[in-house]
Amino acid sequence: KGVRPNLLKGSLCTSDDMRTDEHLRTCLNNVYAAGDVSLGRHLIHEQWDRVANWPNACYQGWVAGLNMAGVPTRLAGLLNHNVTELFGVQVASIGLVEPPCARNYEVFIWEDMASRIYKKIVLRDKFLVGAILINDISEAGVIHNLVRKHVDLSAVLAKKPKLRYNL
Repeated sequence: KGVRPNLLKGSLCTSDDMRTDEHLRTCLNNVYAAGDVSLGRHLIHEQWDRVANWPNACYQGWVAGLNMAGVPTRLAGLLNHNVTELFGVQVASIGLVEPPCARNYEVFIWEDMASRIYKKIVLRDKFLVGAILINDISEAGVIHNLVRKHVDLSAVLAKKPKLRYNL
């Protein structure tokens, strides 16, 4: 489990990652890094982190490529997300799915045991920050965009969903 790039320690690499700025430039002139070797600012916790999956690597490559071509572009932020099928069970995991114990997080859970469907939505200060979907992943794209675009869900939350608990 996990990704650990095999990098030689030196001027670019002080640990197991290659430091870049928001344009994916390294400390060397005209050298850029993207994908599993580089870190990016995480959209949710806003720390520099490695989010090693194919969509984030493609996004970083696109940003690095634009900057190398002379089109100044900032990396807006990375978001961990995976959609897969394991043993016949569809699973989607997006963003922060296990929030820390803090008052500004809310968790909504919906289960349908007969259909083996489970949905968990995590909010922080009325903004969607994560979700787990099992056996019904049809909303994964919408959830991903709501998290990425930092959409305020106050109006939706005013309708008081059935299953809700605060951490």
